[in-house]
Amino acid sequence: MAFIITLITTFILLFYFYYEDHNREPLNCLVEAFAIGAAISLQVSFLQTVIPLPVHILFTAFIGAGLIEEGMKLVALRLTLFRHPSFTAPVDGITYAVFLSLGFATVENVIHATTAEIGLVRAFTAVPAHALFAVSMGYYLGRYKFDRNDKVLLFLALYVPAVLHGLYNYLILSGTKWAMVLFVPYVIFLWVNGL
Repeated sequence: MAFIITLITTFILLFYFYYEDHNREPLNCLVEAFAIGAAISLQVSFLQTVIPLPVHILFTAFIGAGLIEEGMKLVALRLTLFRHPSFTAPVDGITYAVFLSLGFATVENVIHATTAEIGLVRAFTAVPAHALFAVSMGYYLGRYKFDRNDKVLLFLALYVPAVLHGLYNYLILSGTKWAMVLFVPYVIFLWVNGL
């Protein structure tokens, strides 16, 4: 059931971002972006289990999840679809980043959903959150593609989603009452900012 809900959530977000792009990208490129995201999700999951990382909550949230996951997504996007001839406008960065991130999030949800309840919660929180982190990545990467002299844009394509992702994970992992109180407004902020 959790897997089906994850797929439904993923497809709703894919359709939304596809139809929001008025100059729609070729479907084969979008499928490629999704598949790349799914593949790197498996790689990141493997790395996170075999590389001994400090278990401190800040490190886990901001480095283990935020920096490593968003960094791998950015590298994959930069080495593949960033160079594709169909990447013709800054907004294309958002579309490709979102499709790649939803591939990543879908596989990640299947891997980490140890129970049906966790899978359902993650389908409505973690999967959309990955898409919303990707909006900022794609925004800055899309601008960078057409202004290669501004290296700050490339830095922001990593920094902003890594911080957003890290804070998201920190609020969940801390398990404190104040974090749970802040979590809902933070998710609302992510939606408002992303859309």
